[in-house]
Amino acid sequence: MGTRDGHPSTVARSPRAPQVSATALTCAADGVSFAGLADVIVDPAHRGRRLGAALVDRILEDLEPRGLKRIVLKASEAGRPLYEQAGWTPLEGPYDWMELRSR
Repeated sequence: MGTRDGHPSTVARSPRAPQVSATALTCAADGVSFAGLADVIVDPAHRGRRLGAALVDRILEDLEPRGLKRIVLKASEAGRPLYEQAGWTPLEGPYDWMELRSR
């Protein structure tokens, strides 16, 4: 994991292939207990191959040493079932926010 503008970031690229997915991660100001995952995007032509899941899994692996208590994200309608299968749970409220508590 690298950093961009002081925030952790992960980019998986191949010099021989176009970029097909992206995401952003923000840690709370205290840098200890909380992170927000945003914009997990996979090009429609490349969906269904678990690229987004692999990207999120890699980010979670990179975050493991930080000992975060929870990570939140706002899931799209299409993404919500995928996150639920991976152990994310809905947060109370009118929006599509989900969280993953430390294991």
